[in-house]
Amino acid sequence: MLQIVNPSPLEAGLSLFTDPRGRDVVSVAVKGTFRMPLPGEQPALADEQIPVRHADGPPSDVDGLCAYPADLVLGKVATDVGLDGSAYTPGGRPVASATTSVSVGNLTKTAWIGSETPWVRTPLRSFLFAAPFDKRRRQYAGTYDADWRQQHFPLLPSDFDLRFFNAAAPELVADGFLQGGERVTLVNVSPRGREEFSLPALHVWLQFREVNDAVTQKADLWNIVFEPDRSCFSLTWGCTHALGKQPSRLREIEIRTSGDTASVQRTSPAVLQQPT
Repeated sequence: MLQIVNPSPLEAGLSLFTDPRGRDVVSVAVKGTFRMPLPGEQPALADEQIPVRHADGPPSDVDGLCAYPADLVLGKVATDVGLDGSAYTPGGRPVASATTSVSVGNLTKTAWIGSETPWVRTPLRSFLFAAPFDKRRRQYAGTYDADWRQQHFPLLPSDFDLRFFNAAAPELVADGFLQGGERVTLVNVSPRGREEFSLPALHVWLQFREVNDAVTQKADLWNIVFEPDRSCFSLTWGCTHALGKQPSRLREIEIRTSGDTASVQRTSPAVLQQPT
């Protein structure tokens, strides 16, 4: 039985996928939830760790946006950054408009929030994630035509593009993968008005152990989700591993970390049993 050995304090999960070429692929996601730091402090692991998500968060009935992206996907080509929370007026003064912004490294998105009546706090949707049926994601979903039905079904189309899984606002999709340690600035998304800190410089490695072999891969930073109203944010690292012609040869996946939380270990390794 395939299992994940996880001596880290992070959450982990896996899913099995089939790519457009018909190859079996295992996707592994490792997720850490951190407390939003006070001024002058550094982020620390939260007492409650948010589980790995196997699907996008429920879309809104209003605009179809998702609060959370899936952590387990066929693969990603870039880091997604988003925020689920509220807009706050500067200093808590009732005003009719305010500007909010999210910056991580060289990524920045600004949103103006206006109303006909003064407000202090209001729901903020400008930094949420696009649902799978959103047009800017659909353009990467591939071609589902008669030829696909006759020649390729039930596989994904041959022109399916992994950019389909980048669901963040375009301004908050990185050019490749962020590395950790980037500077974060959040404006008017909490009562404090301005949040500034650096992402944890944490690195995640996955060792895939087969019957007579082992391969180690560095996981990429797939998702960053800020939740200021809950005083936390989460980072998800992920990678995929081709299983070849004998998927049952993969017996174990071990998670290893280095960096900010490398010294934080559980008393004993957590083993997550997964079906073969």
